[in-house]
Amino acid sequence: MNILILGSTGRVGSQIVTYALRDRRKVTVLVRTPKKIQINNENLTILQGMF
Repeated sequence: MNILILGSTGRVGSQIVTYALRDRRKVTVLVRTPKKIQINNENLTILQGMF
C-alpha cells in the first residue's frame, strides 16, 4: 500500500510516518523543508513543495 502524508513534519504527522514505515508501507511525504524530516528509510519518498 502506498501512503501520501501531508503535514509530516508536525507532531502527529511525524508519528504517522513512523508507524507507516514500521508496517513496511511505501510512504510519500510533501514538505516545505525536507531537512525537517529526520527519517532515513528506503520506503520513504520526500517531495518538496510550496504551499
